[in-house]
Amino acid sequence: MASRSGAVWIAADHGLKISVEMHPGFVVYDPDTMFKLHSIAAIRILGDSIVHVHAKDAQIYNVNLPMAGVLDTKSYTEERTRSWMFRTCGYGHDAGWWREFISTLRMYGYDYVLSIEHEDSLMSAEEGLTKAVRFLNEIVIKDKPGVAFWA
Repeated sequence: MASRSGAVWIAADHGLKISVEMHPGFVVYDPDTMFKLHSIAAIRILGDSIVHVHAKDAQIYNVNLPMAGVLDTKSYTEERTRSWMFRTCGYGHDAGWWREFISTLRMYGYDYVLSIEHEDSLMSAEEGLTKAVRFLNEIVIKDKPGVAFWA
């Protein structure tokens, strides 16, 4: 039996939930460092434990990868030489990727807020938020699923 020590168990004993933002330069910076995961498989493994989701995109610039690597720590304003940067939703991944992401969240029980986080240094906050809302509004599943009468 697993030990009931540590922050997660203490939080659970008090009715609290812990959220971890995977972020470059932090202890947990990608799915591999959080349960040895990859891609959208993180949703499938974390499942019911997901309590909050940021809608935030990123773009990788393959031409800069050999020099900077995927854990590029240069200033976020050095867009020309960074290997990746945060982008407005839809400017890093296409609509197909976002449809799969949102569908997988719903499949595993998350049907709540997508909190848009703007950190795209190529757009103003107002423009980035407006574009992200417009983009995601076409992709987010709004209605509750009906009865699977065909099953």
